[in-house]
Amino acid sequence: MKIGIIGTGKVAHQLAYAFSNVENISIDFVYGRSIEKAERIIKKTACSFLDSLEILPPVELVIVAISDDHIKDIIHRISEKNDCFIVHTSGVKDIDILHKFKNHGILYPLYSFYNKKEISLKNVPFLLEASSKENLNRLSKIANCISNSVHSTTSEQKKFLHIAAVYANNFSNHMMTKAFDILEEKEISMDLLSPIIQQSCENWKAGNAKQHQSGPAKRRDNETMLEHQQLLNNDKERALYKLISQSISRYYS
Repeated sequence: MKIGIIGTGKVAHQLAYAFSNVENISIDFVYGRSIEKAERIIKKTACSFLDSLEILPPVELVIVAISDDHIKDIIHRISEKNDCFIVHTSGVKDIDILHKFKNHGILYPLYSFYNKKEISLKNVPFLLEASSKENLNRLSKIANCISNSVHSTTSEQKKFLHIAAVYANNFSNHMMTKAFDILEEKEISMDLLSPIIQQSCENWKAGNAKQHQSGPAKRRDNETMLEHQQLLNNDKERALYKLISQSISRYYS
């Protein structure tokens, strides 16, 4: 099976690496804005570089792995005359954005890729949707070659999973960044937070986040929260602390 990759970002790199390691699957081409950005994929997979989307080489699957804001433009530039199975990897965009192609779908990895270093995707959930049952079966077989967690979803379910992932991963990581900034500024060892971070992670994985909420906001300890806000450096930090505290207090009211 030959696969074409459109995109040179982190998702494109990981998918190219993963599929190139599967027997009887090869990466035929990669398309990007410059050959320099595609260099690592080309070296790893020995694929060719494509500099035009008008006529795509004959492959069984084309994966559009680019940022959400550019998907519509890229799809517009690919002629519907290309008779291939084409999928995108967005957690937000609907399947309908690919409607001009007879065979189309979604191959969305529910994971945060921080860099282009090769990792195993075996435990990464892949959320699939396709234009027909036959195409869904095809896509499932392909996805199962690189992951042990393949799931069929609707575009609506995928969007809500994406929102949940933003809360669970992006927002929580930002909060950890804020916590470490506070400690670094006051020259306090970050290691002192490790046990409570580990405790929180274990509660989250067990599905017990709601039952284990604690802290001054849940207790409505207004004096403590006011003192915390006074210790923070600026109005933006104080506003963020207050907003999150209010959300916790309302949730447990």
